[in-house]
Amino acid sequence: MIEQTIASITVKGRHFDIAVLDNGETAYGNRSYTWFDVPAKLKGWRYTRTHGGEPASITVLSKHDSVVYIATAFTQKGVDLTGWEKVDGLTFGYTDKGRSRMQVYRRRVKPGEDIEIPQGNWSGTLVIIPGDD
Repeated sequence: MIEQTIASITVKGRHFDIAVLDNGETAYGNRSYTWFDVPAKLKGWRYTRTHGGEPASITVLSKHDSVVYIATAFTQKGVDLTGWEKVDGLTFGYTDKGRSRMQVYRRRVKPGEDIEIPQGNWSGTLVIIPGDD
């Protein structure tokens, strides 16, 4: 079980580690795919690096009123995004054969609220943790 507090949220669960989101960085823990076209706004943010094709278990607990960001491959079906809002203009990709694209979504959370992050496709769903702006 991993549990790590970053900024105003605690991320806990299994089958992930915390990595830095940037172009050229390793996208998944079990593949050599790397990120590309990471928007400037997201560069240097941290995220839950999962193992592609292996479902992770990720829960986020917020300490304050805040926004939780996630990303998942929008061309792959299977992730229930009910309650999540698409963030226009925030997409990036990883270097698999199809150069799959990830879409960023967000959700407002209240202090003490636990959110289970939906999984369900090969890419899984990553939690993206804002940097110290």
